Amino acid sequence: MESPPPVPKAPAKPTPAWVIVIGILLPFVWGGIAVGLGFMAMLMMAFGSDSGLSKPELQNAMLVGEMISIGVAGIAGIPIGLGIAWRKVRKVCLWTGGTMAVLGILGAVVCVVVYFVSFV
Repeated sequence: MESPPPVPKAPAKPTPAWVIVIGILLPFVWGGIAVGLGFMAMLMMAFGSDSGLSKPELQNAMLVGEMISIGVAGIAGIPIGLGIAWRKVRKVCLWTGGTMAVLGILGAVVCVVVYFVSFV
């Protein structure tokens, strides 16, 4: 008994150009947001130091939190880039990168808010 002839596979569609452009630009956008939040935190630290309300341990904690958040938001571009280029793991990579980006930005926001609330 002969096996049936193999069914030819349809060629894979190329990744649309707009998906590639968005994947390249998004890390810059959320990295800019995280760095902007860090800059705002630095300004708040300067105002706190001028008013005598500054607490060095809070400043150090906020700076460490900001650096970690910016790092996480920046590293999120790696799985997103892999997801765009590698079809087999696209969903997992895009979800992982998106989650990392959101958590990085939220971490930066929390650091700034907690530091600001410490003055009130």
